[in-house]
Amino acid sequence: MPLFPAEVARLEEPRGVADLTHAADISEPILGGVMARSAPGVWTNHALGLCMDQPADGRSLDHLVGFYADHAIEPRVEVCPMADESLLKGLASRGFVLKGFESVLARALESGDNISALVPPPGGLSFDPIDPADDAALREYCGLIYRAFFPAEHPGPSDADMGAMLRFIRRPGTIAVRAIIEGRFIGGGSVTVSGPVASLAGAAVIEPFRRRGVQQHLLAHRLRLASRAGARIATIGSKPGVATERNVLRMGFTMAYTRAILVRPGEGLVGEPG
Repeated sequence: MPLFPAEVARLEEPRGVADLTHAADISEPILGGVMARSAPGVWTNHALGLCMDQPADGRSLDHLVGFYADHAIEPRVEVCPMADESLLKGLASRGFVLKGFESVLARALESGDNISALVPPPGGLSFDPIDPADDAALREYCGLIYRAFFPAEHPGPSDADMGAMLRFIRRPGTIAVRAIIEGRFIGGGSVTVSGPVASLAGAAVIEPFRRRGVQQHLLAHRLRLASRAGARIATIGSKPGVATERNVLRMGFTMAYTRAILVRPGEGLVGEPG
């Protein structure tokens, strides 16, 4: 089944809006999407899904700037290329600049698909879904996934970081999966099924278990979970050109579209990581 970028965006942008709304401390609908924030420096501090079906207006964009800047947070908007062109014009006129891009990749899921990794699994690899009622297990999972994305000297997740991650993986339809080798918790990732769309997120593996095929088997496992849950499209976000992008392209994903990340820098404002 061919996946057309505009069709993927019509499913993926609302899905992202719903996820962000669940994860953030505070969120408000705006211009058909959402603006969300938690404490300064937390990954939920951005706006998403704006102007997919309506033009931007100055009053709304001014409100967006204040929503972040009044709380010492750098305003950040992730813009879908299918958004109304007035959004980019309005942001540019308010001092927003391009910070980077995020690739949105997608693949079709068919009932009965034989989804397998392309490399043999490392010995003793298994996957274990976490009970969403098990607070200790969820916190252990969040801590490991968070630390896997940062250097060893990083202090680890703050209370605000942990809160956002816990809200995200407790969302209905989300399954957090631990990767285990010979009884040791060595990585994991999540999948959220919302209607026909399954979103894969937060996959990480700790050293020294990287480059052994764990990520690919974790991806295949979550795709099977999504297919069994009735999803017909799987999506994943990635920085362009990184290992995540290469892994998912090998597993049948294609590039659907690229979001532009725009920020409005200012003295004393804390940006979102990445």
